[in-house]
Amino acid sequence: GRCYALLNKDFNLCARTFLQGVEYEPDSWIFWSEAGDAMFELRNYTECIQCYEQCNLINPDDSHAFCMLALCYLHLQQTPRAIQIMQETVKFGKNVSKNDQQRVQWFSTQLQKIGHVQSGKQFENFA
Repeated sequence: GRCYALLNKDFNLCARTFLQGVEYEPDSWIFWSEAGDAMFELRNYTECIQCYEQCNLINPDDSHAFCMLALCYLHLQQTPRAIQIMQETVKFGKNVSKNDQQRVQWFSTQLQKIGHVQSGKQFENFA
């Protein structure tokens, strides 16, 4: 998110910066979410999951963290868990940002490509 442009897309620095922020404010869901976003860009999905799960514990209304969690699990080839979490994401309905709506569409396409046609179709028309 917000930090990347300021730090010239240095995602390692972004991740470190937000994780340092978490040390000072462990209940800051924004720090956890931003650290997760940086970890995602670094394709460090295991640590990314930890960040988004912590974010969801603090702020269970953050649809972005749910959406990104689903994508992490999909990248780790844990498809049933990814589907389960994406189902939680779509429950947010119109409160899901345009960017995350596009991620849901991408998720749907990827599920269908790997043979989960029926599961993918349930997310096709989400927006």
